[in-house]
Amino acid sequence: MKKIAVVGLVCQLLLIGFVSLLLLNQMVLNNWQFHNKDRLSLLMADEIAQTELTEQRQFLESLAQTYQVSVAKYLWQDQETLIIYTTDQSLQGRLQLKASAQGSSARGSLFSNQDFIWDDPKISIEVRPFREVEETGIVGIYYIDSLPPPIRSVFLEELTAELGNVTYEVVEEYHYRLVDILLDQSLWLVAFSLLLLVNLLSYWQFLLQQTKKIAILNLFGYKGLACFWQTSRSLVYLGLVLVISLLTSVTSYFMVTRGGFYAFWLYSFSLISGYLLLVISYLVLFFLCWRQHSQGFMAERIKDKNNLTLGFWVNQGSKGLLLASLLFLLVDGIHESKELQQEIERQAEWLRTENVYRTNLRLITRDPEVYRPFEVRLKDFYLEALPKGIFLIDASNYHKLSNDEYLYDMNNRSGTELERLTSPAGMSVTINENYLKLNPILKADGQLVSNEDLIYKEEVWNVLVPEVLKEYQFELEKRFLEQFDFQKYLFTEAENQQQGLSLNLIYVKNQQGYFTYDSAIDRLDFTIIDPTAVVDTGNLDPAFYTSWLTSSVFVYSPDENGYRYILPEVMATNTLPSIQSTTSIYDARGAQIKEKTDQLRSLTLVLSLMGGTILYTSYGSLKGYLAINRYRFMIKYLFGYPYFELLWKFIMSQLGLIIVIGAVVWCVTQSLIIMPFLLLLILSEWLIYGCLVSRLTSNDSISNFSKLGGQND
Repeated sequence: MKKIAVVGLVCQLLLIGFVSLLLLNQMVLNNWQFHNKDRLSLLMADEIAQTELTEQRQFLESLAQTYQVSVAKYLWQDQETLIIYTTDQSLQGRLQLKASAQGSSARGSLFSNQDFIWDDPKISIEVRPFREVEETGIVGIYYIDSLPPPIRSVFLEELTAELGNVTYEVVEEYHYRLVDILLDQSLWLVAFSLLLLVNLLSYWQFLLQQTKKIAILNLFGYKGLACFWQTSRSLVYLGLVLVISLLTSVTSYFMVTRGGFYAFWLYSFSLISGYLLLVISYLVLFFLCWRQHSQGFMAERIKDKNNLTLGFWVNQGSKGLLLASLLFLLVDGIHESKELQQEIERQAEWLRTENVYRTNLRLITRDPEVYRPFEVRLKDFYLEALPKGIFLIDASNYHKLSNDEYLYDMNNRSGTELERLTSPAGMSVTINENYLKLNPILKADGQLVSNEDLIYKEEVWNVLVPEVLKEYQFELEKRFLEQFDFQKYLFTEAENQQQGLSLNLIYVKNQQGYFTYDSAIDRLDFTIIDPTAVVDTGNLDPAFYTSWLTSSVFVYSPDENGYRYILPEVMATNTLPSIQSTTSIYDARGAQIKEKTDQLRSLTLVLSLMGGTILYTSYGSLKGYLAINRYRFMIKYLFGYPYFELLWKFIMSQLGLIIVIGAVVWCVTQSLIIMPFLLLLILSEWLIYGCLVSRLTSNDSISNFSKLGGQND
């Protein structure tokens, strides 16, 4: 069992090194941005302060210098470009500058890979001096070095007196994001946990084979830690050598290929922490076993009653756990593979989203009253950008939830089928006039819906209704008027508001599609057929435009980046603190497909490792079984008993274990896809059993039977 423990230790540390490299860039970026940082929100400063923008920035910069803190503002221009405006361009010494960039902060920006070492090809970083933050406006969210409470109070008093409405939040954003980073790699965490469990079980079996040695060490006065060192030091030394080798090889690779290893300490911490976790786990398990040997069992331990039977069943338990986990992951992986294939097939329909960008919104404060002026500005931006072709399509009612239920079903769970068809919370979407230019809709008379068909009045809501729903006009008017009243007078409480409101119902031909520009829509071509469609004309409460700007407002820009295209309107409406980027939805979906492909590759590797571990565990199970019965088997073999008769009980037990676990997994998943794998596993195990027994029963190694179960086996 020592060999299995050694293999497990090596695999565990290699897995730690590999996963640490996978997470390295995200963890480093999280460390640069949020480690020991608090959040500072400047809200209405640019309106109520009596100073110019440059003076506001200079005051904030001088205040940071006075209190010896760094202040930074982060701006994601898109998914691949991060701009950092900071008073400390070294990011408190965290940036590893190249020789050519030493002292370059005076000339302006620092660029990743050009001026400092950065290894993530998917993200480019630009670190700008704080004086350039004026181009984003002084309003927004900043991150500042954590301050002790007494100093923080004085700092805030000075800042508020000069810049107005300021909020200071002590947040654990660094730790929250760290958890998110780890959860994104949950598959590898599962593999790590399972491998750790198997390692501990293997080490336990190793200890069970060391009972005589431990008992003798106790007899000669060795205490617990000394006993641990005598029995397990080879594992401790091996792990230490492997950690040093990994750290040396990875560091050398980065030094040669990148000119430096910017995450040396973080990677070292990950490796050493993983190594210490293993050693401490071994130590705890050893002491649990050692306490049994220290009192009352001395004679039995010295007689070498070393619990081989217990070790065998422990091995069987670990094998069963691994097999069940592998089968569940296999079923999930096959399901994900089918979904990925469907996503790839749907990509042809997604081509029409090329050069279409979705607006991104940054929430500045969670206080509704404080945020209200920002909502008003965002509505102004939306209306100002309409001539630029900005369009709206909100199809969130058609999103499928985790339980495979559509949102429109959940919204109308207590209602009837009629409510689902005629309710704004049912099979309904919201669009605007610009959307109709990209996705024309025919009226019942065969003419296109145009601006002339819409009524641009504050008290009128325009709704496109499929002809098939014409017979339900009364129900439509009732429910949509209620929703219009709610969305128009969200923060106004008055009687008889609904009396002045009306609907302009425009009946359209049946079987017409609305392309959603939403990759989350569970339709083959991302198109919804025959919804009721509200055509917004800018007459609702600003809160709804704020909501739409987070995920449902798009702009078509074939000649330049979408954000640069709408930047004049952003600047004109003073919404730069809220709207700081756009996302290419075509590229975003491509990135999602690539991410899923990478996850499937990782899953394939994890399944292969688990499969190999199961086969190795099967090998250990057979050796344990033979060790328990070694003398009886040797005598029977010498008297000519065939191979199958010697092992039929063991083979049947292994077959039964596989069948039982396979049946449990099938009952849970209802998937027969596991059957070919189970057959392959059975054949592989029988091959292993045959090879092992053949080796043990060869003429030159028959004495190996008597050695099975030894302390170095």
